[in-house]
Amino acid sequence: MDVTPKEEDCLEVIYRGDKRVKDIAKKLNIKAPTLVELLERMERKGLIVHKKYGPVELTEKGREIAEKVLRRHGILTNFFI
Repeated sequence: MDVTPKEEDCLEVIYRGDKRVKDIAKKLNIKAPTLVELLERMERKGLIVHKKYGPVELTEKGREIAEKVLRRHGILTNFFI
């Protein structure tokens, strides 16, 4: 499955505990309407579950990708330090 870098970043933020659209948008430095479009795309891919005005939850597939992204980011951080 093709997951864009922005989707990976979004999955990582959700995995780390931010569940509200407002909080996720702030962390990603994007406007809420842009994030809502991104979330809709991610929901169609089966990565998240999001009800209007509700929290964003990862699906099992979304959780697996988020964990891989976190591992990859950790490896890169250690490499550059």
